[in-house]
Amino acid sequence: MIKKTFKQLKEINQLYGTLLNKKDSNFAKTKLGYAFKRFQEKCIDKIFNDYNDTLQNIRVDNALEDPKTKEILYAENGQSFKYSKQGLKMVMKLTKEVSEEWEEKEFEVEPFICNNIEGFDFTDEEKELLDGVIINVIKE
Repeated sequence: MIKKTFKQLKEINQLYGTLLNKKDSNFAKTKLGYAFKRFQEKCIDKIFNDYNDTLQNIRVDNALEDPKTKEILYAENGQSFKYSKQGLKMVMKLTKEVSEEWEEKEFEVEPFICNNIEGFDFTDEEKELLDGVIINVIKE
């Protein structure tokens, strides 16, 4: 197991998305693509789901509710909740606090190492980010 911050996990996730979405890329079919996918499924998805659940609970806790039925009121689009002015301010404040708190929060994650990174030109920063998680960087 290796420790990575939430911020680092977001950066790994963004890099994975960038590699997947490159035009004419067969990245998903490579061993490195498989390692990224397994890491995403086994580690990142659960952590991101926990983060999103935390934010959703903030929204629900501050949403307006029908005084008679106690049902949460939805905006006209049916996708988001209705809030009072104070409720919306509280959602914004708590969302910011949670986001800041989670940025440096560390998680133990299971590495999925791929030893074959031929054909992939990672920057030094990307190598450092992925080292011990997706790839092993040979230190000279």
